[in-house]
Amino acid sequence: MFEGKKNDILDVKDIFNSKLTLVEHISSNSQISKDAKQDKIVEDYKKQDKDLRLLTYKILVETFNKKYTALNESQKGLLREYINNVTNTSKFNEYYESELIKTITSLHEMYKGMKDKITKIKLRETINVLKKQKIGKKITDGQVSALMMSYELIKEIHNVNG
Repeated sequence: MFEGKKNDILDVKDIFNSKLTLVEHISSNSQISKDAKQDKIVEDYKKQDKDLRLLTYKILVETFNKKYTALNESQKGLLREYINNVTNTSKFNEYYESELIKTITSLHEMYKGMKDKITKIKLRETINVLKKQKIGKKITDGQVSALMMSYELIKEIHNVNG
């Protein structure tokens, strides 16, 4: 395909077939290999002894708890809802939307009382980013992450202002 362009030899059918092959290869192989790896991991896990599976689960939970021990109550609540409502997206959407409104309101109140110009600019930008969050059929990981970071920002501002 690239040599044809270089030498000004252009056969539309060959170019089309080459592009189609490239697109099919790029789009299908990566997804198939990811799915195959995921299925293999799940199958290997299912084949393990019950005691080993329980031990694995326990280690997973302990590691998770150690990593996220510093979360505040809002962050823990969001994470809990996110995990518990994986299959019930409408319930999580309602929760997310209500938390988003609360967070924007809280940040807006902080913005009004803020004296530091730099912090005020950062707050205004954070509020603008959160207002642009679209509530759709599925909340993305990025949206959840943005809300988690907003909770952290609120916590930090409370710590600084006393």
